[in-house]
Amino acid sequence: MEREGFNQTIAVKVSNSIADLLANLAAQRGITVSAYIRNLIDAGLRSTGDRQDRPAIQRRRPLRGW
Repeated sequence: MEREGFNQTIAVKVSNSIADLLANLAAQRGITVSAYIRNLIDAGLRSTGDRQDRPAIQRRRPLRGW
């Protein structure tokens, strides 16, 4: 099965203390904050429903002009 690349930018406003926490947690794992948050989202999506692994988000084309 071929996997498509998918990039989407989401801006999240957090307090300085949360930003520091995310930076420290990501650094402990040797990854970027973006990768750490992406892993959290993927883990949350996989654990929903009947606890079976699910593909991340159903990928679809963004609306024209977005």
